[in-house]
Amino acid sequence: MEEFAYLDIMAGAPPGPSRWDHNPEGAIHSLDDALAKAGLPGELSPALKVLERVGQLIDAGRAERDRAHAKLEEATRALVAPDGEIDLDAYAAVLRECEPWISDDAAGSTGVGDAARQVRVRAVMTVFGMASGLHQKQRNRCRDVVAVIAGIPDPPADVSQAQTVAAASTLMIRHGREQDWAKFVRLNDQWLAIHAAGRLLRESGQFESELHFNGAPTELGLMYLNWEGAVGKEELRQLPGSLRVRRAHDLGWKPGFVVAVGS
Repeated sequence: MEEFAYLDIMAGAPPGPSRWDHNPEGAIHSLDDALAKAGLPGELSPALKVLERVGQLIDAGRAERDRAHAKLEEATRALVAPDGEIDLDAYAAVLRECEPWISDDAAGSTGVGDAARQVRVRAVMTVFGMASGLHQKQRNRCRDVVAVIAGIPDPPADVSQAQTVAAASTLMIRHGREQDWAKFVRLNDQWLAIHAAGRLLRESGQFESELHFNGAPTELGLMYLNWEGAVGKEELRQLPGSLRVRRAHDLGWKPGFVVAVGS
């Protein structure tokens, strides 16, 4: 008898540049947004707390540069004024005070930039350290979402034959099934968000050793426990998006946050 285990949609890094390399702050915020849409809000609070320091450092450095430029401009105006004492010592003192901040490559600006980069790295490492726990929560959340979708009464046949989401929505309303349709839409959105979060975390490369598809195409192996049944099939593409998880369940594909292992 074949043994199945819920493993990791995040296992293995996809080809192409990783968002964690070229835009780590954006990756953290995108992951936080996807997790919230998946029904897991606030999970990245520790990393976001660290990331707040980056903004604080950048704001403080910008304010100091603005202050230095303003002070240097004031000292220069004093030199070029038609009257008044020419105090070069005072001007030199202002230059020394402002020098660390008067350009992007000045020592003060560079130091703040280096500190901000270090904090970004710490924020990313915080996310990576949470990855296993996030995986578990995403896995459980996906299992719950699929269970609720499976428990919604079957949609009428004409709804399943609709060509667009708008047409399916109209038909469900005509059948008095507005609440069921709202559940399909909301839960399908959560399903998609769970997998979007999984793809983003997979780019981190934290789960490469856990990718065990036994020959499954990657996307199918990530989404369906019984991925063999989904190979080469086009049924889902012909359905309105909000009904696809339910149809996959009815077809026995066992949708989830899964890969198949063992035999």
